[in-house]
Amino acid sequence: MNQKHTYRSGSITLGYKKSRNISQTRHFHEFFEILYIIDGVRDVFAGNRIFTLNKGDFLLIPPLLLHKSLENRQDSEIYSLYMKENEALRSWAVNEAVYFDNLSAPAAQTGVLLNRMDREFREGKSFSGIMAESLAAEISVLIARHRDFILNLDLQDYGKNGKVRLIIGFIGENYREDLTLTALADQFYMSPSYLSRLFHRETGFTLTDYVNHIRTLRAQRFLRESSEGIGQISRMCGFGSITHFGRIFKSISGMTPRDYRKLTPEG
Repeated sequence: MNQKHTYRSGSITLGYKKSRNISQTRHFHEFFEILYIIDGVRDVFAGNRIFTLNKGDFLLIPPLLLHKSLENRQDSEIYSLYMKENEALRSWAVNEAVYFDNLSAPAAQTGVLLNRMDREFREGKSFSGIMAESLAAEISVLIARHRDFILNLDLQDYGKNGKVRLIIGFIGENYREDLTLTALADQFYMSPSYLSRLFHRETGFTLTDYVNHIRTLRAQRFLRESSEGIGQISRMCGFGSITHFGRIFKSISGMTPRDYRKLTPEG
């Protein structure tokens, strides 16, 4: 049976969920997420990797990183802690998900702190929100003090399929270019039908959906951080036309590129 609850205080949100055979829709957000496995197993696609998380593991997902939980026919019980960027997390300067296994000091201590945070909220003690936010800050500092994990990222292979990881990396570096199924199949010496099936099986995305999301993420960054015109940004991000850009951007972001820019400080 599925169970869940959510608590919010200030700059943090703590979610708890116990579910069977979970499969999320693709998404991203503008804050850090810590996905901690209390029990069970969960497969997560994040950025350009697939992570299998077991009891006591957690994943640090930075802002604006495309991710989703994948269907794996196994139960899982999790905490999801969402936090706005703070000085400790900013010190990492990461743009990829970072995996901490259950034997690492950060994972062991994070589990204890999340449990305390959940208990504070559930019991409704005086100043529970302040206590929860202080526990979240402690988790941030704990993570920041273990930056050595970053140094080992390139030595670890989290992808279940090396070819898919190469394709994802290629898309990330060449999102401005022609990235049709046929073009990518030629690039990686695969038939279009096999590449399509493999990519969807390993990531939960169709190839077209993934490319559109990556291009939209890049476009959002340009809209926030540059003064380039919308037509120029459309071309810079590989969209065939400004009309196509507007339609895809709105379907993913829920608003037009112009409205998105108005929400940013630069707009």
